[in-house]
Amino acid sequence: MSVASSKRRQLISDTPVYAANVFPVEEDSVLQFVSVMTGDLNTQVTVSIYRLNEGAKNPVDGVLLESVTESFLYAGYHRIRLPENISLKADERIGITVLNRVQGAEGVRYALVNTSGMGRKAAEMIAQNYENEPWGNRYYVARVNKGESFVKFSGDNWMDWKDAIVTIGQDGYRRYMVYDNLPIKGYAYPLDQVLAAHQMDIQADTFGGTVSICTECGYILHSFDQR
Repeated sequence: MSVASSKRRQLISDTPVYAANVFPVEEDSVLQFVSVMTGDLNTQVTVSIYRLNEGAKNPVDGVLLESVTESFLYAGYHRIRLPENISLKADERIGITVLNRVQGAEGVRYALVNTSGMGRKAAEMIAQNYENEPWGNRYYVARVNKGESFVKFSGDNWMDWKDAIVTIGQDGYRRYMVYDNLPIKGYAYPLDQVLAAHQMDIQADTFGGTVSICTECGYILHSFDQR
């Protein structure tokens, strides 16, 4: 990738629009944070985490593990602390969905935030039409794979983001742009390191699984039943 700068962009809708990423769990771990991007002032974000069924085709085909809503005054990249520390098993997959509500003068609207940059077609066009323009030799190469990112508009089914950006790329100047995966991340820590750092002396059954509690600091680890 070159040093050309990418940009945060957002699509504003009068009806709900959801973004999601799917992540494989590579080792037994604990999910504690998620991060999202907002593109406007006064944005309320709802994040939901799903443990996906085997062979799931979309990011909500599974069990809802957690959902949290937070509000952010400024646009940018934000890390959200989950109410529960969630135990995950190796070889599972999780889906993280995001709904951005933007409060404006006309009421609540919904935002799909993404990142993009000038692709090779843009660099070639600039080089052909603008002599000595330095941007003519700078461009991004983006790789988005099937099954990694998804979008859903109100009343529609989930669409793979790879398919969506092919459609987007047919529209005017957007054919010169390349798009990254949607800006949603999960932050997980190896389970063995978490257990080594805490004295999980209290275990109790709870709705949908078990809870372990550290007697020294009160750290709570929620393990959900496999279904």
